[in-house]
Amino acid sequence: MSKLYKINIIFYILLLNFFYGLAQQSQYSFRRIDISNGLSHNQINTIFEDSRGFMWFGTISGLNRYDGHSFKIFRNDPKDPFTLKDNYVTKICELPDNNLWVKSVEGNNCIYDITKDKFLADQSSFFKKYNLPLFALINVINKNSVFWFLYPGKGIYKLSPDKAVEPILIGNKNDQSADSSVTDIQFDSKNNIWAIHQNGIIEKIDAVTNKVIFRSTAFQSAIIGKQINAFSLFIDNSDELW
Repeated sequence: MSKLYKINIIFYILLLNFFYGLAQQSQYSFRRIDISNGLSHNQINTIFEDSRGFMWFGTISGLNRYDGHSFKIFRNDPKDPFTLKDNYVTKICELPDNNLWVKSVEGNNCIYDITKDKFLADQSSFFKKYNLPLFALINVINKNSVFWFLYPGKGIYKLSPDKAVEPILIGNKNDQSADSSVTDIQFDSKNNIWAIHQNGIIEKIDAVTNKVIFRSTAFQSAIIGKQINAFSLFIDNSDELW
């Protein structure tokens, strides 16, 4: 066997090992977690990861905190006013003080105080502290320590690290193509905020200037004749909107 032939064999073996290593790196390990592992219910309405690394799961039967090994379940106790207000959890968001805002059906929302391990049904003190509207909040997003609060019919309120609150009006009332009622907001990887309106209009807003830089009616045209009360947005790693 020639020396060159041996070198080629060694080269191909190394090349195969290299590609095999890449293939191994691209494999993901999946684990099923359900009621048999401690989850309160298999119907999960919302998932959220807080700033401390805990995973939160809102189900139709309680709020679940997962530390990677086990669950802690929070449920309503009619005898205790500091428990979860409603077991049917539909949204979980983190607030500027690291506490959680928990949204449930029928508007039974509350704030989870992480330091006291208590749920506060009276949210007025928090919203007054930051000069935010008290009612109808549907989403909170933290992006680079700037918090964005979404209120249907009222628009978006931007809370900066200096605690200054700035209302962001989506659309012009004189512009018939826009609808003041925004049902969801999300950020893409380029720090643009995307908003979807109740009528299907989609807008992209510069998070620094707060100006609308793009508007699309494509989705609105696709839902003509369909009765849909609200839309939700999801943006994947390729900045594709779902």
